[in-house]
Amino acid sequence: MGGSGSGFQAKCSATIEVSHPDIGKVMMKMQELTDKGIYILCEDVPIPPIGSIVQVQLQGMAEEAPIVDMEVITVEPDRVGLRFVNP
Repeated sequence: MGGSGSGFQAKCSATIEVSHPDIGKVMMKMQELTDKGIYILCEDVPIPPIGSIVQVQLQGMAEEAPIVDMEVITVEPDRVGLRFVNP
């Protein structure tokens, strides 16, 4: 997702709720936002396998944020890469 392309990329810290039938609903911290997706910190949190679609919702907003479908594209020891799924 990151890399040398000309797309948007920013370090950020926000709480998100990730949900999937295999893990239920889990609160995680977003680490980075790009135009293609996000990286989230996931130490000691179960993650569905690469290719799985998860639902993600930003927490702590004044109004309830929309739920967005995202695909698990990378799983590293301490973080996971999720890509936005086009509608």
